[in-house]
Amino acid sequence: MEILGRIAAFLTEMDFAVLSTLSPGGPWISLMSYLPGEDGLTVCLAMATGSYKARLIRENPNVALLIDNRCRHDDPGRVTALGIYGTAAHVADHAASGQIVAAFRRRRPHLAEFLDRPDTGIVRVTPGSFQVFDGVDKGVFLKRGEAGWHYA
Repeated sequence: MEILGRIAAFLTEMDFAVLSTLSPGGPWISLMSYLPGEDGLTVCLAMATGSYKARLIRENPNVALLIDNRCRHDDPGRVTALGIYGTAAHVADHAASGQIVAAFRRRRPHLAEFLDRPDTGIVRVTPGSFQVFDGVDKGVFLKRGEAGWHYA
């Protein structure tokens, strides 16, 4: 499916996402640096394991991410926005977490001090659906089903 390749390329191209989790009082958002996972469609986030957002993810793993390229365009009609709705999980496997931290160090060297802290952990977001918008009115919605990805 061509759109999945486009999504993977967009995830590789961009640097920041807005993470939305659910708190008892409603949505809780955080600006996050991220890395695409090995499959190109999952998203890896580094965060303090004791942070409020980490606790919210442990309590309710349903999250949303918004990634856009508005900082690269003067014309709002040319902006691409990607919404990812999925499930977040703390990466408990030490070897897997270490590989992701090493990738963060290579791609996001400005995070080195944060990544070296003993309370920094990795959260992997597995997408259940994507919403892609080009400009304000050209959008597609994809959902993962039993047979794989399909337009919804």
